Order: sequence, then structure tokens, then C-alpha cells
Amino acid sequence: MLQAEKLVGKLDQLGATAGDLGLSLFKVAKLEEAEGGALASYTGTLRYSSGLIADQKRTAAALVRISKMMGKVTGRVALELGTLHDSLAAMPAAVRGYMSREHQMITWHTLEGDLEAKQKALAELDKIKVKRVDDLKGEISCLELSISAAKAGYDKIKAVNLAETARFAAERRAEYSQMLENFTATQVAAAERMAEVWVQLAAELGATPEQLAAVKVNNSGALGVVSQPPAGA
Repeated sequence: MLQAEKLVGKLDQLGATAGDLGLSLFKVAKLEEAEGGALASYTGTLRYSSGLIADQKRTAAALVRISKMMGKVTGRVALELGTLHDSLAAMPAAVRGYMSREHQMITWHTLEGDLEAKQKALAELDKIKVKRVDDLKGEISCLELSISAAKAGYDKIKAVNLAETARFAAERRAEYSQMLENFTATQVAAAERMAEVWVQLAAELGATPEQLAAVKVNNSGALGVVSQPPAGA
């Protein structure tokens, strides 16, 4: 669960960083518009000033879009990984079930110990002490009934534990499979969308068609590997 929380935190931090960088670039572009022309006239770079400002705005806009995407992705991932939190929340009840079984087993074994002690005492009694013998026999009979009841209670709790454990495992298996499937789909969709933003920005910044084609091929190959299910899954 801690690793899941760290992942959500990293995604949130990535989105916030992209947003801050985008806003900072917008401010730089605004400053360039206000003062860059005058300064560029002294350095002979005036003809490059408008292009630089436009590139800064394009990059800033792309970063802000990435930030908004990451905000949605972070929320979705937090929702999907909530399955882990639900599993942890169910653990106390599971532990209580096993503790109940353990307590019943202790009761059963304690009664068996008492029965053994009384049977030993009965065997050692002088046959003359008839009343004491009768008392012990009565106590032994009661203990035998209690032991039978305790063992029956233990067996019942054990059966419930086994059934609940099997049900819990099956539900967690299904939920985890769905969680991983949704998580992977979210990551692939986000990567594809962000790649589109970066490719569009690269085109606007002057990348050649060959360069753009190479980037698209690399992205397609990487996403194909990510989207493939593990062997044996």
C-alpha cells in the first residue's frame, strides 16, 4: 500500500511540475514580448525574437496540457489502486476470525487437560472412597460433554475460516486482475496521449517529417511492449 501511495504522489508531483513549468514559460514569453524586442535590437537578434516567443508559448501550452492530463491520470490511478486499501481494510475481520478459532482450540485443549487430570486422579483413588469416585465420574462425564461441544465449535469455526479464506482469495484475485488491467490501460492511454502532445509540439518547433516518423515508431514499439500481457497471464 505504501508503494501505491508513493506512485500516486509521484504522478501528482509530475503533473504539478509540468504545470508550474508551463506557467513559468508563459511568464517568460510575456516578459520577452514586453522587453525582448528592445533588448534584441542591441544584439542583432530581433528577427529571432518573435519565433522564440512563439516557441515558448507552444511549449508552455503543451506542458499545461500534460499537467491537466496527469491530474486526470492521478485521480484514476488513485481510484484503481484503492483495491489495495479495501483489502487492507478487510484484514482485521479476517484476523478476528482466526483468533476466534484459536480461542476455541485453547478451550478444547484445556478441557482435555482437565479430563486427563481427573481420569488420573480417579485411577489413583482408593476404591473405599466411593463417594469421591462417583463425584469424579460425574465430573468426567461433564468434561467429556464439554470437550465434544468445544471440538464441535472448533470444527465449525474452522470450516467457516476455510470457506471465508477461499472466498476472500477468489475475490482478491479477481479484483487485483481487474485493477492491474485498468491500471495498465490507464497508463497506456496516458502515454499515447502525452506522446501525441509532444509529437505535435516537436512538429510546431520544426522537427522534420523523418524525425517525427522515427519518434512515432519508437513510441508505438514501446507502447506495444507495455500493453502485452505477461507470459502465462
